[in-house]
Amino acid sequence: MENNPYSSPVSDVFGTSSITDAAQVSEGVVSQLRRTKGWVQFLSVISFLGAAWMVLMGIAMLVGSSAISRVQPQGSPFPIGPLYTTMGFFYIGLAVAYLYPGIKLWKYGSRIGQLTRDRALFTLEAALNEQRAFWKYAGIMTLVMIGLMVAIFVGAVIFSATQATRGV
Repeated sequence: MENNPYSSPVSDVFGTSSITDAAQVSEGVVSQLRRTKGWVQFLSVISFLGAAWMVLMGIAMLVGSSAISRVQPQGSPFPIGPLYTTMGFFYIGLAVAYLYPGIKLWKYGSRIGQLTRDRALFTLEAALNEQRAFWKYAGIMTLVMIGLMVAIFVGAVIFSATQATRGV
């Protein structure tokens, strides 16, 4: 398309497909993506299985917390039941956090499969968008984990300092 400032404007009034919609993706690109599809979906399934396992463990901790609360003596200096309840809900919440990357990876693998059939540029764009969303989530979660590690470290230092000043 030439860039002529004096030409009349062009508009797709009827919404017909543009030239990029009909453009085909090269065999080399499709081949490289096809070779990664199995690994992408494998990691997606591992993510789903990990989330399911964490839900089961969270439920087990919730059930166990009520059993422990009944067995543990009253006035215990460290009640374990509430700790298990908190950990159970934490595990279930963590399982939800594991689902999103699994879903994005599965969609990415599915888009690769669709790309091998239609070789359309818009399918490649959709696949790359799913991959982008996965890596964005991975980056955000990495920053959150770094922040949590720093906060835990600072908290541990403050706790240790206050315990040392008390002479404990």
